[in-house]
Amino acid sequence: MPQRVAVTTLSHEPRKRFAEELQRLRLQRGLSLRDLQKAVGWDASLFGKMERGSTLGGPEVVQALDQFYGSGSLLLTLWELALGIRRSSRSSIGGTSCWRPRRWGYGSTR
Repeated sequence: MPQRVAVTTLSHEPRKRFAEELQRLRLQRGLSLRDLQKAVGWDASLFGKMERGSTLGGPEVVQALDQFYGSGSLLLTLWELALGIRRSSRSSIGGTSCWRPRRWGYGSTR
């Protein structure tokens, strides 16, 4: 069987991939963390921690970033994978799927 060829140089580990994508989107637009703070409304230090992978942030922050960058639900999907969330097809709040984390907290390292 032929050996598989890597399609991307980006990480295949969900938490690291999420952090890489956050940084890529910000730098692609030439924004500093402070610029992002002004545009989205959360603290620049939170964005820095998210880009370093030391925290994942919460769903509200990630949805705001998806909206700001116009990335559909890309970041939210990567966030779910990084956090290990499974969507429940039976439960819904306000028309959106409920999040069911496997562990408490939004991905803080322990």
